[in-house]
Amino acid sequence: MAESFKILGQAGNVSDSSFGTTLYTVPEKPNVKFAPRDTPQALVSSIVVCNRHTTDDGSYSIRVVPNGETPADKHTIFSTNVIQEKTTHVISLGLGLQVGDKIEASVASDDTISMSAFGIEMV
Repeated sequence: MAESFKILGQAGNVSDSSFGTTLYTVPEKPNVKFAPRDTPQALVSSIVVCNRHTTDDGSYSIRVVPNGETPADKHTIFSTNVIQEKTTHVISLGLGLQVGDKIEASVASDDTISMSAFGIEMV
């Protein structure tokens, strides 16, 4: 099994449209002759949220959508979480994902928020 600790995804400016930013999607099976796994997986260890605005609080929402499912309220893991100006939230997770699963995010209008997802890809 090939495992790689890595930055899974980053967004410099998360969209203010409804979950308009896909932070990370578990990739398809790599195009190699002898793939060590049939199904790629990822373990998301943390998501870091940074409000870069110098004077205004912001808010963010995050959802996890399994491959093949239509996004719905049940996928939301953080809803309109408030983050103060010049502040960073580190969200510790042990989130296991399969191929095609997605982490999506959105922020309130005009917020200046960045996000990064960290973890392990197992392909």
